[in-house]
Amino acid sequence: MNPETVKKLRADGVFALYADAAHPETHQLVHMEKARALVITMPEFAVVAAAVAVARRINPRLFIMARAKFTAH
Repeated sequence: MNPETVKKLRADGVFALYADAAHPETHQLVHMEKARALVITMPEFAVVAAAVAVARRINPRLFIMARAKFTAH
């Protein structure tokens, strides 16, 4: 996703955010504590792992689906 995609989604009435998912502030903006699910599609393992760790700390019951670039991930 990029800023232009976010603008288009928002214009269509879809909530979208262009931010670093590894930062707790991002999770506060999207009210992660109330979320039921999180889908992460970034291929970079370290970024995905950081985002999952933050989300799990905020919402331990959260269903998380994440993309893996390699089967080892």
